[in-house]
Amino acid sequence: MDVWWNHWKTYMFLEPVTIASKSSGGESKTLKVYELIQPIKKSKYPAITSEEEKISKPLQVLTLAIFDAILVHMMNTLQKELPPSSSGTWKSHNSGGDWSSIRNTICNKLNKNKNNRILEILTSPQTSSNSYSSHDILFLQEVGKSFLSNVKQNSQFNDLFELHLSQEPQATSREVICHQGCGGSL
Repeated sequence: MDVWWNHWKTYMFLEPVTIASKSSGGESKTLKVYELIQPIKKSKYPAITSEEEKISKPLQVLTLAIFDAILVHMMNTLQKELPPSSSGTWKSHNSGGDWSSIRNTICNKLNKNKNNRILEILTSPQTSSNSYSSHDILFLQEVGKSFLSNVKQNSQFNDLFELHLSQEPQATSREVICHQGCGGSL
């Protein structure tokens, strides 16, 4: 973990990365990774204090470090438990690949296919251990516009739930989903 931690700090704070800039018509600009992190604004989240807004970037960096450390620990633990393949790399019995395959699977579940996975969980049969279809009311927070677009086009979801959106200006961050059986009144 010590070697990883040194690499992580170097990557986050010292190594430059080049990205296409949205504001300058697609021109690229070079920044440190930590400079890409945006502060959490009091204007978007009125419940936070001015002090919390000021420390939001360092807290996000700390959270990223903790999250990444957990992933690295998981990979190191799996690596110790799995036998090496004939190629010398560690293979996962579940994914059929090395730690990179495991990482990709985790990223796909957490990020890339997040909206589809949320819909799958919400609409899974009541017999499933992770079913929400039998609940009367569900509250989802920080729901993005792309998820709302997927929801509106998903007939299975629409057969189970009515979607009630917040009337507040930040409506995409405070959706309420009401099960059909609750009568639609909140």
